[in-house]
Amino acid sequence: MMKMLKLLIPLTVMAGFLACEEEVVQPEPGDVFAIEAVKTPAVVDVSRERDYALMFRISHPDGISAISGVKATLFQSNQTTQFREITLLDDGNTQNSGSGDVLAGDGVFSNVFQSDSLVFPRGSFFIRASVTDNSGETLTTGFAESRTIVNVAPEILTTNVPDTLQSGTAPIAFSITVLDSNLTDDIQYGLMRLQRNSVTLATDTLFTESANSDFEAVLTRNIDSTYAAERVGEYQLAFQVADASGDLSNVILQPIFLENTLPTVFNPSLPDSVTRPTVGTGVIEVRISADDSQGLGDLQIVNMTIQREGGTPSTIEMFDNGDFENYRDEVAGDGIFSRGLLIDGTSASGTFYFTFEAQDRVGNLSAALVDSLVILP
Repeated sequence: MMKMLKLLIPLTVMAGFLACEEEVVQPEPGDVFAIEAVKTPAVVDVSRERDYALMFRISHPDGISAISGVKATLFQSNQTTQFREITLLDDGNTQNSGSGDVLAGDGVFSNVFQSDSLVFPRGSFFIRASVTDNSGETLTTGFAESRTIVNVAPEILTTNVPDTLQSGTAPIAFSITVLDSNLTDDIQYGLMRLQRNSVTLATDTLFTESANSDFEAVLTRNIDSTYAAERVGEYQLAFQVADASGDLSNVILQPIFLENTLPTVFNPSLPDSVTRPTVGTGVIEVRISADDSQGLGDLQIVNMTIQREGGTPSTIEMFDNGDFENYRDEVAGDGIFSRGLLIDGTSASGTFYFTFEAQDRVGNLSAALVDSLVILP
């Protein structure tokens, strides 16, 4: 008995593994002896002990080995009275496990200090670093201003979120209004967590879009219907905000219904008829377009079921992966799903019906689309 149609499918999956060596590159000696600030805190919270990082970059014509010592000094607001001195290290956090230095020998000298309400002045204070080389030459930075605060966590006042995210929704703003007594610059970011049954399924970041006043800001994230990919039904959004001191606001819960509608298939592409080749093998290219209001990422599978008139159906998966050699797909991710079918002189003739369907990741099945192809003897 002759075979009806032959699939063009890959028989071998090849996988390659790349190995690489990790290389540590030491910085080149600098052209001049210099020091510059990389990181100093703009605000220090003295409501309780917190860690703050200091980082300064050093260069020297003879390299980092020519450096004998680096330190940072904290001054009162008069820029004269010292109240703390901190040794800075370029040790990769090894000599002093609390230095916070990231990479040894990279020329960035670091350390961490703790805030203390008994030591730190209220209001402004200043940070200045100095470096001394082996010859005894010392360089000093300018003053970097910082200020102390008694931090109060931000507070979410209101949310502006639809109760239903409808299928096909264009980008709309999900926003929250936040109060921060330390000015809106103290607000770092907001978090929006999608939850169901107290389990967090996704987390997105909201950023400041506008300020209503010095103390009140609106944080926003644009969301469209692709947010509902792989999801449908009742969920909960949990909003929370973090400030520059790492303190977290209250949590506001907002119910939301995510709508997820059926995918669609359209625009089939296959010849009306094909004549069996007398010599060798030919390829029939079959394509179908598919779409989903929740985005192509919501599509789980696109199939075609081939059935010769009066025969047994055979279901074949189609692909949108840009693999032309194996699947006859030309462009990955364009919504056109493809498959190549082999035909030769032994292929059965007659009328073949192609039924195209798509299923999404929540189980929705598209309406079927039927086309036909005649294999001529």
